[in-house]
Amino acid sequence: MQAQQQANAIAIQRSRAADASRRQQAGLAQALSQKYHVTGRLESSDVVVDGFYDVLGDFPEVEDSAGGFPKLEELKKAVVIDHSEDSNLCAFEERAADVSAEVVSRGPAARIKALAQIVVDSMGGTYDCDDTLSHFWQAASAAEKAKKRSAVIALGNLSVGSIRHRALLFKLLADSLNIKSQLRKGPAAGGGDDLAVNVVNIDGKVTAAALLSYG
Repeated sequence: MQAQQQANAIAIQRSRAADASRRQQAGLAQALSQKYHVTGRLESSDVVVDGFYDVLGDFPEVEDSAGGFPKLEELKKAVVIDHSEDSNLCAFEERAADVSAEVVSRGPAARIKALAQIVVDSMGGTYDCDDTLSHFWQAASAAEKAKKRSAVIALGNLSVGSIRHRALLFKLLADSLNIKSQLRKGPAAGGGDDLAVNVVNIDGKVTAAALLSYG
């Protein structure tokens, strides 16, 4: 009887610890999401975690939320990172790890180019310009929303990703491999809301990863 009580107590403690860990990660994800939305910047030290979401455009639930930046469930339109609901992200990360290991001896430039290639391949292939990519992304986004009956889309489920989605995926993959990458969007990237870039350091030279094509 006493042994059973001890086992139950341990199970309760573990459950509480797991709940606390989930709440902590959820809080971190929301804080990072808010930082990215407000400042348009994620630094190399800002590691993207499950629950992170990117809001494109200005929506009433973002501007009028009484409690500040809204939680994901309060949003009507967003792209979310969630490995538990997005098996494609796991596959992307596994491929990135394999390819990175193959080219690591060639230096950081080769690893970054390999990551960019994975992003491009995973998000609809190469395009000659942002406008062309935007056209196909909007069609893919509409199809995914209709399929899921939701405007909150898992990043890996997009058959074609916009330049912002590609930059977010690059940041996620870079974080998983401890490759330093800064993420910039909108005015912080030198453009409008639909622009995003990954700032990387290659042999002491700061540059942006190319995510429209990788040739």
